[in-house]
Amino acid sequence: METYRAQGPESAEGRADTAVGGGAPLPGVGDRATVESGAARPWPGDDLQFTEGGRSATVRARAGNVYVWLEYSEELAGRDRVTAVAATLTQQVLHKAVGVAPPKRPLTTIPLPKAPAGSRFARYGTVETMPVLGDATWQPGERTQLYDLAGVPFVFQAPRLFCDEEDKPLSWSCVPHISPTKAVFTGLVLAVEKCGRDRCTMADAERFANSFRWYSTHTSKWKHLDTSTQYNDATFAIDPQMNWPDVRKIYGTQLFRHFKTHDGYYLLALRAFAQADRPDLPRKILNDVCAHTVPATR
Repeated sequence: METYRAQGPESAEGRADTAVGGGAPLPGVGDRATVESGAARPWPGDDLQFTEGGRSATVRARAGNVYVWLEYSEELAGRDRVTAVAATLTQQVLHKAVGVAPPKRPLTTIPLPKAPAGSRFARYGTVETMPVLGDATWQPGERTQLYDLAGVPFVFQAPRLFCDEEDKPLSWSCVPHISPTKAVFTGLVLAVEKCGRDRCTMADAERFANSFRWYSTHTSKWKHLDTSTQYNDATFAIDPQMNWPDVRKIYGTQLFRHFKTHDGYYLLALRAFAQADRPDLPRKILNDVCAHTVPATR
C-alpha cells in the first residue's frame, strides 16, 4: 500500500489524475476511486502463497489531498470479496488520514471463501492438536501458514518461512524470508520417506535416521511418545554460519516418527528451531506435526 499527500492545490489535482487513473469506478471510497481485479499475485520468492488460486484487487483513491494505492490479494477468494475488502481497507486509511466517513461495511460482514475439498485448508481439517512437548499449540491470529510441501503426505502449520527442496527427494529446509533486526528467527528441516504398503522395517528406520542432519550432541536423550515416535529438545549456541543478528542461543526440537496414511507407511524426521527466547515456536511445530500424522502402531 502507498499513501501520498500533495503539497498544494495544483499538485493535488495533478496527482489525483495519476492516483485514480485506470480501472472501474469504485463508489463510496474517498472523493474518487477506481478498482482493478486480477489473479492473486504472490510476493517475489514467496512460492507457497496462493497455491490454491485466488484474486487480487488494486484500489486507487483520493480524498482531499491524500492519495492511496492499495493492493489486496487473498487465496481462494473471488473478485467480489477482494474488491469489497480492498475498498473497506482503503476507506479506513482515508478515514484515519483526513477524517472522511468510516467504512460502511465492516470487514467481518464480508463472506469468507469456502475451501475446496482437496485444498490444504480442507485437508488440515479440525484435528485437535494435543501438546507433546510443553503445552504450546497454534492459536487463531498467529502469523502462520499451512504447508503442503511436495511429496509430504500431510499438511502442517508453522510460521511463514521460505522453503527449498534439498538434494535428496522429500527433504525440505525452511528459513525466514528476511533477517531484520527485530525479527523472530525460526526455521525447520523436514524429511519424509515412503516405505510402501507394508510397515517400514528396522533397517529402513536406521538408514533413514542416519541420513538426517540431527542436532548431534547438543540434544537431550530421546523420549518415547509411543512405539512409533521419539522426540527431544535442547538449547545450544548458534552456528556461526547462521545469519541471525544478535541471536546467540538457539532452542530446538526434534521428532522421529513412523507413520501411516491411506496409501502406505512413511518415515518422518523433523527438527525445528528458533531463537532461545521463543521456545514456543519449535514446540508448536512439533506438536502440530504430531497431531496431523498417525503413528504406524495405532
